[in-house]
Amino acid sequence: MSEITPQSLNRRRADAESEGVRPGGVRAASKKPENADWFVESLSRGLQVIKAFDAAAPAQRISEISARTGLSRAAVRRLLLTLVAEGYATAEGDRFRLAAPVLDLGFRYLSSLQFPELARPVLSALVRETGCSASIAILDGADTVHICRESDPGLINVHISVGTRLPAYATSLGRVLLAELPDDEWQSYLAGVKIAAHTSRSIKSRKELAAEIALVRQQGWAGAANQVQAGIGGVAVPIVDSRARVRAALNIQRLISAGDASIEAQSYLPALRKYAERLCSAASLLG
Repeated sequence: MSEITPQSLNRRRADAESEGVRPGGVRAASKKPENADWFVESLSRGLQVIKAFDAAAPAQRISEISARTGLSRAAVRRLLLTLVAEGYATAEGDRFRLAAPVLDLGFRYLSSLQFPELARPVLSALVRETGCSASIAILDGADTVHICRESDPGLINVHISVGTRLPAYATSLGRVLLAELPDDEWQSYLAGVKIAAHTSRSIKSRKELAAEIALVRQQGWAGAANQVQAGIGGVAVPIVDSRARVRAALNIQRLISAGDASIEAQSYLPALRKYAERLCSAASLLG
């Protein structure tokens, strides 16, 4: 048996700490299954450290993460420095916080799904809550293209489905997306757009359209009443991704009077904003 010296004890303590064992010989809790020789404990501890961060504690000291995870401070330190080196965390003095690339870990899973798959249950919930039809569209040139839609059975005379193209200037979805264009792209669009009056209430000039888009930029949502089809009104809000980039627009549609110049939006905006927020992560799949 080798001689026990203060130096050897210190080495043993250091080895134990690096393996996640706290002083006193208590190993940090692990989810390792019994008789699982395939289990990578270091990976498990790294995931514990990542999951220790949340909205209530976005920046933490090593001691705080150690207390949350049950891992030794030495193990937490090594894991955090590894995350920093890989770009998944940042150090600010004695505090650490997760970095944006951590989102990519979740997006790898999301990318295996199609956006409509993720959006459909959200649209269904919006339809149930508002009693209106709901759509998601993107901007393609001068048109909006519907990429997901859930209809209310009451709107039997609205013939919109996935793939439907409509002039962007004439729809609430399109106006939200036009309002988010960089100024040079907006000016190019405005100079080249051909405006056609589909109903007596339709926008009829570039000047009217410019004023409408200026209003949308100011208020953050768009309405459209009797623009493409008489008796139909819509309210739309932008869908942004996790980096605050507008990727699509979400709207509701309902029947209105053919003579209405606008649609009452305020009663629908809370629900629209709530469900647009739920689509934030999925929006990154849109390119």
